[in-house]
Amino acid sequence: MPYNAFYKLEQNKQNIILNQAKIEFSNYLFEEASINRIIKEINIPRGSFYLYFKNKEDLYFYMLDTVFEKNNNIYKEKSLKHNKDIKKIFIDLFEHALQQTEENKKLIKNIFINFNTNHALKMLPINKDKMVLKLELFDFSKYDINENDKHLIIHIIDTLLIQSISFAFKNIEEKDKIKEIFIKEINIILNGIERRII
Repeated sequence: MPYNAFYKLEQNKQNIILNQAKIEFSNYLFEEASINRIIKEINIPRGSFYLYFKNKEDLYFYMLDTVFEKNNNIYKEKSLKHNKDIKKIFIDLFEHALQQTEENKKLIKNIFINFNTNHALKMLPINKDKMVLKLELFDFSKYDINENDKHLIIHIIDTLLIQSISFAFKNIEEKDKIKEIFIKEINIILNGIERRII
């Protein structure tokens, strides 16, 4: 997360830094992205950058937070569209990620190609209070699961979603097969917790 000095900047200056970060991480994978290019483009001293962020990783994950925060409305829209049906929402999210606008496509592709275990730990918190996908977006009425475990089910499926999107971007010609496997994985999870009436 940024240091306090970043939050003290005018909103416009914060946006300039974040927009340049998005450009850099759209054009380069994380390992190849350069703080030097970012600060050169926006004409700030290297020392100033390190007053705002600890390092490149710190900037990257803050930028990701802003990208995924904006996706909250997309999640709500999918939830309404599919009447809170867990399976349909996640399948739609998979398709949506692969059908980004040209402006966003490179960034989203690089995020998912770059995705690794370290990123998963930062982007997919197990703590239910920090989860992007809130439980009220989903209907659990037909599942035999206690209240405390609902967020874990969503966490598991969300992790599979991001892994599947990552695989699809890395092997775009196989995206239909990857989607099919993702649907099977969701079915296994949801069928396993479906309430059985005996």
